[in-house]
Amino acid sequence: MQKFIIFFSLIIVIALFALQNFSSIYALPSAEEYTVQDDVKNKTKNSLETVLNDIYFNISTIGVQEATAESLFTDFYIESTDYLEVWGKYTDGRFGIDDLIIMKPIPGKENKTIEALTNIKLARINHFRNYDIYNSYNTAVNGEIYQLGDYYILMMMNDPKTAKTILEENLL
Repeated sequence: MQKFIIFFSLIIVIALFALQNFSSIYALPSAEEYTVQDDVKNKTKNSLETVLNDIYFNISTIGVQEATAESLFTDFYIESTDYLEVWGKYTDGRFGIDDLIIMKPIPGKENKTIEALTNIKLARINHFRNYDIYNSYNTAVNGEIYQLGDYYILMMMNDPKTAKTILEENLL
């Protein structure tokens, strides 16, 4: 009886594999789908990720997380329609602040991107107004929003000079 159950289970497993048609969920792009713009976009993404890793390499603040469209909406109510792309890292605030958020604006909607970064800065200032740990309130107040090339940057860091130097060396 046990041999029959094992044999029957084996047939069901083989049938399930056969019915899947062995189609890949994530097919590789064809030559027609791949463009030079995709290549440039990937290089930009990789270079910005490398720059962020260089900046955060010596930062000891605990609770650093990636800035994504989803996390910015969840934590700051920033709509992804306010910018084209976002990169960066920010802290959860329990052990200080070391936030760097880089946004590429939608052409013609640069003011929306600046407004989004300003809202993040104001949210951080309000958060640390009553909970000023490791001088986070002053770091948030002295945070800077500026343009560097095609990007708008919000920098609220304990060592902004080093971060700014690394950004300028790699993004200009």
